[in-house]
Amino acid sequence: MLREGVPSTPTAIEAAAWGVLSAAADQARAAYARDIPAAARWLDVQGRRVARGGGGVAALLLLLLLGWGIVQRERPPMTNLVELERQAQRASSDGQHDRAAMLYGRAARHGRSTYFRYRQAGEWLRQGHGEAAEGVYRELLREEPGAPNVRLNLALAVWQQGRREEAVELYREVAHDPALAAYPDVVRRAQVAMELAERQIALDRED
Repeated sequence: MLREGVPSTPTAIEAAAWGVLSAAADQARAAYARDIPAAARWLDVQGRRVARGGGGVAALLLLLLLGWGIVQRERPPMTNLVELERQAQRASSDGQHDRAAMLYGRAARHGRSTYFRYRQAGEWLRQGHGEAAEGVYRELLREEPGAPNVRLNLALAVWQQGRREEAVELYREVAHDPALAAYPDVVRRAQVAMELAERQIALDRED
């Protein structure tokens, strides 16, 4: 009856049945519609008008497909950053640094961009991609110039590319920066790295 509609001259029983069916359908539609974005509901209404006006099934299907696209776009991203980070950490632990870098890059597109880009650059360093890592570290320092760990890793990325004197200078800047007094561990690591780098450069010159 819902498909064909109420007869033109319904009996009392048919009219009563139609009322019950219509009410149930309206309630179900209302409950479903609450979870549909406003734009998709608008398209649904327009699609019904097109169908009633003789626009044809093709036009209705087109509008419904557009509506589905809007629903997908308006839904919040399903990406679970915690799960992505867990997968990236596992990949890194397994030595799959290329996969870890890819996962951190994907996570960076959905939230906590600074943190995940920093982790991605670290995976690039582990693969020997110093140039790619340097690019990220310099971007991060433009956003937050005093970031101590980023400055420390930038020196390593530069060293990895063979620019040793520049790397030593970067380590020295971190080790002797009064603004980093609150980060004694970073300062200590920079000092140790600077001394080791200078020693290595001296040994290479002797050879």
